[in-house]
Amino acid sequence: MPARISGRLYQTEFTMRNFIVPALALHLLFIAGQTFSQPFTEKGGAYLEAETYVQQGNFHMDEGEWEAAVEFYLSAVDADPSHQAAQFNLALANFHLGNFGKAELSLEKLAEAGSADAQTLELLGLARYHRGNFEKSISAFSAAMQVRQTESLYLNRGLALASASHPKEAFNDFNQALKMNPDNLAACLGKGAVLIELGQFSLALDWLDKALELEPGNASALTNQAIAHFKMEEKDAAAGLFEQAISLQPQASIFLARGQCRLEVRDWSGALQDVKLAMEVEPENPEVYFFLGTVEMKMGNAAAAIESFSIALEVNPTVACLMKRAEAFRQNNQHYEAINDAYRALDLEPGNQESKQFLMVAYEKLDEANLSQK
Repeated sequence: MPARISGRLYQTEFTMRNFIVPALALHLLFIAGQTFSQPFTEKGGAYLEAETYVQQGNFHMDEGEWEAAVEFYLSAVDADPSHQAAQFNLALANFHLGNFGKAELSLEKLAEAGSADAQTLELLGLARYHRGNFEKSISAFSAAMQVRQTESLYLNRGLALASASHPKEAFNDFNQALKMNPDNLAACLGKGAVLIELGQFSLALDWLDKALELEPGNASALTNQAIAHFKMEEKDAAAGLFEQAISLQPQASIFLARGQCRLEVRDWSGALQDVKLAMEVEPENPEVYFFLGTVEMKMGNAAAAIESFSIALEVNPTVACLMKRAEAFRQNNQHYEAINDAYRALDLEPGNQESKQFLMVAYEKLDEANLSQK
């Protein structure tokens, strides 16, 4: 493996997506405690031309000028496609820009060349996570853990497991992170969130209280507590906690979490009001349009849902959103479009069982539609 150069470190914190449990949003903002080292450089005659571009890219990375850094790293890769530092740094800069697909592509090239260490594999897991490819994200984190087991790897894999609907396995990873650091705020939040999904509401509240001891007024902990009380049918307590969280940190994910709760009780107008509030604070957040599409589907407006899911997919094409739009297309009798989305989901995640099962049903519906037109 190429050596890392010593010197100043990039203090890079990766923010994980908000945790969403099937049928009910559990707001969980993770700040993964991973600090990636300064991108490594390689010296030697074969690398000299690319190295010049890499050093210029590193300068712009130090300044937080991600777009400029990308341009120099692309020039380095053009000069020498085998330059490992250029590929890694290009992925890191694209990650900062939210270009998770491009980051994944660079990191996969390193993996295919046999040059992926634990740091590279963890970043690959994070990129896949942000693209909604949770199972592939889990695989990358697990591969990294074959090299080393760290607090951040257990934390990040735990969130990916939770997002892939593996709450028991996620619970175990959060426990491992807490064994390494009992005061890990994100692991406390994660443990509380999956305990809610497992129906252990009182125990979940205990862990969320622990999170609030570590960081009083933490909006994520308060929001998850609101959801726990909602699940316990303590609606007044839930409403008060949502308001408290919003007053502290009025962000889209909290409005969406409350909207999910309202959706559970078929309060369409309340859910739509939360969508509107979420749009006001984060108008470009794809999760807002994903949730809007979900509400519209529940209301029986598949045509509107297709439009909302399409907006979300323009920003971040995830398997979950593709499958939601596929179902909306099917309900709107647009069978070819539904089938196309299911295949796109399989391209992103080849083993996705939901996509495979959907295709079997979709082809049956298409045959029925064709027969009815004869």
